[in-house]
Amino acid sequence: MEKFFYNLKKQPLFFISLFLFLGFSIWWVYINFFLSSATTHDKQLFAACYQILALFGAIIGFLTARHWGGYKSLLGQALVFLSLGLLLQSFGQSVYSYYIFFKKIEIPYPSIGDIGFFGSIIPYIYGVVILSRISGTGVSLKKIKNKVWIFLVPLIILFVVYFFFLRGYEFDWSSKLRIFLDFGYPFGQAIYVSIAILALLFSRNFLGGILKKPIIFLIIALIVQYIADFTFLYQANAGTWYVGGINDYLYCTSYFLMTLAVIYIGNTFQKIRSENLATIAVRPEGGSSNDKLFNQILVEIIKRQTRVGGRLAWEQVRKVRGITINDEETVNVSIAGEPKETINQLVDNYRNLFGDIAVEVSKSAVRYLIAELPDDQLPESLK
Repeated sequence: MEKFFYNLKKQPLFFISLFLFLGFSIWWVYINFFLSSATTHDKQLFAACYQILALFGAIIGFLTARHWGGYKSLLGQALVFLSLGLLLQSFGQSVYSYYIFFKKIEIPYPSIGDIGFFGSIIPYIYGVVILSRISGTGVSLKKIKNKVWIFLVPLIILFVVYFFFLRGYEFDWSSKLRIFLDFGYPFGQAIYVSIAILALLFSRNFLGGILKKPIIFLIIALIVQYIADFTFLYQANAGTWYVGGINDYLYCTSYFLMTLAVIYIGNTFQKIRSENLATIAVRPEGGSSNDKLFNQILVEIIKRQTRVGGRLAWEQVRKVRGITINDEETVNVSIAGEPKETINQLVDNYRNLFGDIAVEVSKSAVRYLIAELPDDQLPESLK
């Protein structure tokens, strides 16, 4: 019990989300399998409440994005837009619940609620595009053998969308907005899940370091979100959807997984910062020239950033023209350009990916090395 409370104190957000999910799971099982007198109102109450998980996940996501630099970094941007998607999902469910509990009417389609549900597709697409850049999908697709997946994955998903939802569709041009949403929902969701699947396929061999697992977990959570969306569209199209059923529980599960993913990324930030403070930087060898010092600084920054981002860290090195890579395995690199400018560009590349924490990591890695440099020779990014 003492260990339980210790872990609760150490990981409060995880346990809050877990307790919420377990509570909603028990509630769903009870009203669907044990409460024989359960009414539509009972099930609608569950459907109106589990969105708390989406709202909770969105708030944590926005706060976590700030740690990673917000709009100033790619990972921060991805978290902002995915959290916005969760927030819009919560808005859509709130509107639907308002129609039922306060207006006492059947949910209209289209309605204001679709601003939330359809609107969430746009930030999801943008967020997953950024995630694909972080996970190295663009780099992986340069390989000829991988290019077939660019066409195959979206084609399979679009075929499934057509087969289940749009085959034999009858156009009612008196409701153009409805036609737009009928096509927009399945096609929009097909776009973000296609990119997410491609990112998952190619990130396995590209991502590394301690960010690999949380980013892959976030991509999987997005795919589960799509499964919930797909199930809703399929059941609604087949006339088998009902409130509080398996589809609502799938949404509840997807919100829980998205929340866990952003908590995981937040914990990773704290882990990087803790390790950063605890790690003792390499002390310089006596009698080192400035050229040798700059090269040592470069090597130690790359080593520490590789610990965070794996091969992704090496991609940032390749983008700097002033760096010659002799051997990645032994981190054998040399500065071919102007030292200060070269190091500044590399650190800025890492900041654009992960925010100011990347600068902290770089400074910590070379603390003793930069102490040997005169102030006028110290790179601005390491001051």
